[in-house]
Amino acid sequence: MATHGISQLDYRHLDTTEAHGKLGEAVWEQVHKILDFKIETVKLAGVAEFTRKARRIQAAVAARIQDTGIDPAIRQALQAYMGALGAWAQGARLDTYRHDRLQGAAVDGQPISGRELAMILQTEQMGCQTGMVRDEDGAIWLWHTEEDVDKTPGGRFDAIRTFAFRYGGRTITSFVYPDLLPGPSFGWSGERYVQAVDTLYIKSLPDGDAIPPNIATWVTLCLGAEVPLTEIVGALSPYQAGYALSAVSRSPQEVRGENVEFTADHLTYTQLGEAYGQFLFQVNLISDRSCRLSQKFEEISAEMEGFMLARIQRTEHALAGFTASGSKLEFLHQMIASRDGGEYAYVNKDVKAFILCRLSESGLEKWIGVGSADSQEDLVLFR
Repeated sequence: MATHGISQLDYRHLDTTEAHGKLGEAVWEQVHKILDFKIETVKLAGVAEFTRKARRIQAAVAARIQDTGIDPAIRQALQAYMGALGAWAQGARLDTYRHDRLQGAAVDGQPISGRELAMILQTEQMGCQTGMVRDEDGAIWLWHTEEDVDKTPGGRFDAIRTFAFRYGGRTITSFVYPDLLPGPSFGWSGERYVQAVDTLYIKSLPDGDAIPPNIATWVTLCLGAEVPLTEIVGALSPYQAGYALSAVSRSPQEVRGENVEFTADHLTYTQLGEAYGQFLFQVNLISDRSCRLSQKFEEISAEMEGFMLARIQRTEHALAGFTASGSKLEFLHQMIASRDGGEYAYVNKDVKAFILCRLSESGLEKWIGVGSADSQEDLVLFR
């Protein structure tokens, strides 16, 4: 079903594995185009190394599933992830994928499997920016712009899609890229949890037994604050790259806003304050510019750091007017419709979609827009 330019892939009537198989079926043509591009831009030796990396990841995930020191709920979700990835690979016809460079190719004596091709794709990362602010009644607003640089128009991103499936008795809904499982963008679990993810600029790290951070954010989305975020992220480390996970959740006691920045085997945690107007804002920088995480792992040019810091300053300046504003929805929408900042403004050519949502004691309201936030008409109340 397509509504307001959003293709809604609703498979909540199926189990987790079957739903991901259907998702793969829906995107297989674009996935093959993306694989074609990846393979054509690297030599065969690069394909071999990608494959070895995928195999190391699979072994690392298997080891975590068997680790009895990890919370059973996390291990169960991780096992479900591997089942979902396999079903997605099958639905996307990766076992029958063909490319001239792969004709008869084997890596270390073993053919390249569809699941390995799927895992290779899961190492991809995007840009984005996310914020959350406390409302007067204790509710929390969260906003996120989904950004991805598509050097060849349509080369990677071909449509706005949301994907709904079931896990643990809850309906999970997520914005999805054609080549990625849910998790590394924005999504929500039932009426009590919503998350959004931003990539961090991290230097190249050794693989070892590290996994893509995408896997951790799939697990956090499915568990929906059933297990503390820091416990999930810590248990699944180390990671091959860096993410900032912003999440808002509701319990009988409170509406909580949290941010976890993580890479390798390190993480930092920040909780949103309870006072009206308190906010957290995340770009692709590690928030604490002097912390060990930043000093040890971040790698960013001075020019790019300046662009990111300017994004933070513009948002902080805008949010100074939040408590005095009338309609909070209108205020926040106007903020993310700003063109201040040129190529790094909220409205820029790389924005694929955005979300504005409000989680309160009574439930979750969410509005999704296609492309940049330009006018009030592009807000779609999502149900």
